[in-house]
Amino acid sequence: ALQKTHVGPMRAGTTDSYRFTVTNNGPSDAAGPLTLTDTLPAELSYVAGSASNGWTCAPSPAGSQDLTCTRPAGLVAQTPGNATTFTIDVEIDQALVGDIHNEATVTSPTPDPHLPNNTDPDDSGVDVRADLEIAKKLITSPVVAGEQVTYEMLERLTPRQRAALYRVAKTRLRPWFANPNHMIRL
Repeated sequence: ALQKTHVGPMRAGTTDSYRFTVTNNGPSDAAGPLTLTDTLPAELSYVAGSASNGWTCAPSPAGSQDLTCTRPAGLVAQTPGNATTFTIDVEIDQALVGDIHNEATVTSPTPDPHLPNNTDPDDSGVDVRADLEIAKKLITSPVVAGEQVTYEMLERLTPRQRAALYRVAKTRLRPWFANPNHMIRL
């Protein structure tokens, strides 16, 4: 049986984890190797070397979204050692908006009398955040009523936010809106 859950809040532009718990409900011991397959959505990228607890994972074929994780040892049936848990890390595309549906399946060379519980989906919403700030500095001096004024717009973004660039054009404002200390907070 497989249980798959995401560990953190799944924020766009960050790294988060999935936790997999593989349980042998019997009646026989599950022979190794255990194999877990997970086709990651296009918005997720596997962080190489992040598997734990005796599991190793790699895209198969290399560079694909098809992740194969293996554990050489099997699992005993219905005893205190009948479960193994491991995590993998994934990078979440910073442009992602919306939900992620991700499903994994575990297998063993030992025949399984109940296959439906060997597959488990994880549906998670993605938390999208942006703390954007623009500093606006008056360039035109002196300001004359009825004339165009020019502002310099400076972005204040973290490197992660910088990837989501936007453009700000010259602003034509009436003189009573001109303020050299004006700050726009988005």
